[in-house]
Amino acid sequence: MGEPVREPSIVSVEPRMRRPSSIAEASLRGRRVSVVAAEKASLSRRQSHAAFLSMAPGFTEYVVEHVVLFKVKDDADPAEKKAMLDALHELRSLNGVLELTVGSALSVQGGKYTHVLHGRYKDKAALKVYLVHPDHVNIQQKYIQPLTEDIIALDWECIPCGPYIKSVGAKRITFVKIKPETTADDMRFLVESISQLPSKCPTVGQASAGSNFSPERAKGFTYGIMEFFPSTQEEEEVYSSCEHMAWQDTKLKPVAAILIHADLHVGE
Repeated sequence: MGEPVREPSIVSVEPRMRRPSSIAEASLRGRRVSVVAAEKASLSRRQSHAAFLSMAPGFTEYVVEHVVLFKVKDDADPAEKKAMLDALHELRSLNGVLELTVGSALSVQGGKYTHVLHGRYKDKAALKVYLVHPDHVNIQQKYIQPLTEDIIALDWECIPCGPYIKSVGAKRITFVKIKPETTADDMRFLVESISQLPSKCPTVGQASAGSNFSPERAKGFTYGIMEFFPSTQEEEEVYSSCEHMAWQDTKLKPVAAILIHADLHVGE
């Protein structure tokens, strides 16, 4: 007789837990630490900036903002264009003009404008005196009318938010055509959010905004916003600011049918 057939033995194998790679663990832990550190740094920066704003002297009275975007003709004589800009700069010496800047329009969105003029005036009466002043009228007739082909202008009255800025390096202009269905609450949220920009977005030194009161050359745009930056670097940083992008997405864009943006670097 042959040997009896043996049943194969069954060996119980416990499933082995897979241990994560120590390199992967370290990488994940490093990313978490970096995110937490970045969030803490951002919070600390906002808190210190807000503390500075609470102590820094700011505006207590209304001013009038006058902002003009215009396109110089492609075939305009360079010498004539320079003469026009030089003449506009000279208008800053007129009575009632608190500030006047004119220069090339940068990063333009929503139009083909080439230049920006921003003037800040003591009040509406001062703006009116400026507009009818013989020097301004002469520049209009001698340079603006023959050299430009497209102009849009908004005027608004407000108390600028944020401290006085000793030296402004850049300005960002936004013209807004408000959606017809926008509610009063929507506009209130926008206005409140603009007043908080200097404290929520550390690179924004000052903000100004208001409803346009001169519809003649506004092309249906009814609201103007300006952001002021101590330097061009801080103005460029705002494009990657999470706080600023959130403000645009949640407060500005929901009420805007059309937007025009333009940057102005002071002294360029």
